[in-house]
Amino acid sequence: MMIKINLEKIKKLVEKYGDSSLIEEFSCIEKSVQKEIPKIVYIQLWMYTGCPTCDYTLSTHYGDGYHAIENEIDRCPRCGQLLEWE
Repeated sequence: MMIKINLEKIKKLVEKYGDSSLIEEFSCIEKSVQKEIPKIVYIQLWMYTGCPTCDYTLSTHYGDGYHAIENEIDRCPRCGQLLEWE
């Protein structure tokens, strides 16, 4: 993916030529951009399903061992990660 390649190139330049404040600023930007790249959520009906970034609970447990997905949301409500459902 071009975004990841470009981020890596910029990161190397920032680390090589930037000062600590620029490196810190780039780190914040990188985290924000990474959340715009969808991560796959693997659904396992008899197991807990969580956000691949922060592990926020995306499934509902019914007490009998069964976990269900009520709705396939686009973003994690906790961390904002863009989600792609398998």
